[in-house]
Amino acid sequence: MNYYSIDVTDYYNNKFFTGPNHYIDWLLKLATKAKKNVKSNNFVLICHILFESYALEKEKDQQQYIELFKCFNERRINTVLLLCPWDSDIDRNNFKGTRIHIINYHAWLVHYLLIKQKQNDLNPKWNHQSKKYLMLTGKPHVANKIRLLWKLSKQNILEDSIWSMLVRPGTWDQCKKLLPELSNKEFKDFVQKYNRQADDVKIKFQTNTLHYFGIPYDVSIYEDTLFRIIADTRFRTTDKPMLSEKIYTTMLNRLPFIMAGDTGSIKWLRQQGFRTFENYLPISNYDDIHDQEQRLDAIVSNCKFWITGMTDKKNIEQDVEYNYNLLCAKIDQTENDMQVLTNEIGIGRLGVKDVCLNGKTLAV
Repeated sequence: MNYYSIDVTDYYNNKFFTGPNHYIDWLLKLATKAKKNVKSNNFVLICHILFESYALEKEKDQQQYIELFKCFNERRINTVLLLCPWDSDIDRNNFKGTRIHIINYHAWLVHYLLIKQKQNDLNPKWNHQSKKYLMLTGKPHVANKIRLLWKLSKQNILEDSIWSMLVRPGTWDQCKKLLPELSNKEFKDFVQKYNRQADDVKIKFQTNTLHYFGIPYDVSIYEDTLFRIIADTRFRTTDKPMLSEKIYTTMLNRLPFIMAGDTGSIKWLRQQGFRTFENYLPISNYDDIHDQEQRLDAIVSNCKFWITGMTDKKNIEQDVEYNYNLLCAKIDQTENDMQVLTNEIGIGRLGVKDVCLNGKTLAV
């Protein structure tokens, strides 16, 4: 099968290449080194912009990709471009000659690691009797992470959670700016009191970052909690929400959730058919509140309501199971769609693993 698969996410931000043709020459050298016949009429180059990518978000960056794929077309290189759902509205007229295929890679990868590869245990049943919730901040220097955690502590409900907050030297100043109410000493005391990992799983971080996909984890953090506040990668006011892997890890571990991410995240999940639990909360429109401070306060209020007296547990449990089953069904469809695509472009019926993981798109 004469194809080569490559992650092109960093092209827009790579200063090494002098232009699109320089980049294409480099890609073809890689393909040739991999023993692909790049001069053959049946050669297919499969490009990805999939993993937490913001490459197409800004017009000037998107223009670089438009020029790149224009050059692919001019050089008669058969190309396929794999994109995440939030880029599905891209103007395909700007990518003539390229077949564009949408894949929810975050959902697929979580399912692949947890269900197919069984890299971690899963919570087998929602613990509706738990008195704790889950709050994992990951990279803490975003308002929906350290500031939300601080607000939960002020309401005296942080101790009712299994939480993580990992402020490191490289993120100290950014985190401090998100809590202007605190003096330097107060901020230092806050970090010393609440800085912790949620479990004992050893995590390997990149230098001065907290880049971590969330796997592996101690399954007890899901088994012992009633719900999760999902502090997602971004916390913007936008009509184009981006969701990370966190929502899908939560669904596969059978937890209801409160979203703390981009506005419209709940709406987007509902459009995909998932149950989103806002109707069980007193501030059901919390995810649509544009003012970030008010949105954080609404999330805290909803959290306090659930931790002190969650009702409708029977219906919530049904929704949790529904989400688990729907996500698994969607991944089956994702695999089938990829096999149809690869068969149509003449490289055989290949799965997402063959096309994406072998193409250097980020895996854990």
